[in-house]
Amino acid sequence: MDFSNIAVEDYADNYFDLKFSLQEILKRPIDLLEEKAIRNPFFRQSVNQQNNSFMDNEIKAWLFDILNAIMEIESFFTEQTKDFSNYQADVRTRRAVERNVEIIGEAMNRILKADETITISNSRKLVDVRNRIIHGYDSVSDDIIWGIVIKHLPILQKEIEILLNE
Repeated sequence: MDFSNIAVEDYADNYFDLKFSLQEILKRPIDLLEEKAIRNPFFRQSVNQQNNSFMDNEIKAWLFDILNAIMEIESFFTEQTKDFSNYQADVRTRRAVERNVEIIGEAMNRILKADETITISNSRKLVDVRNRIIHGYDSVSDDIIWGIVIKHLPILQKEIEILLNE
């Protein structure tokens, strides 16, 4: 879906007006995809291909999202060492890391629902942390998030890279 010649301040209104109108007409939930918002190449491929297995591409898209979120977290520490006290003192970095952990946990949850046979270390822990960040935003533990960044993400990155190369 694309609204080509619409002022950016009117974009959201047009998007949701179309979405809600289609839901009313079709009497079911609608998820509109914006072409320009699809950044994940695996997801773009799954949307554009008609004869391939959508599920395989969908899982690869979620794996790519996890890998991308890990790389983004790593990018926050390129100009400084990974130090817990610096992390705790920098609210922007904390929130950015938390957002990427949310993405990791949500993508992991979708993967586990789609294919229970995929084995990824600490997958349930990552989903649970995502749930804590989303639903218990006022009680997110910096210690837990930091432990994930230092201990679990390097292992997860290797596992995801292997799965994407299969």
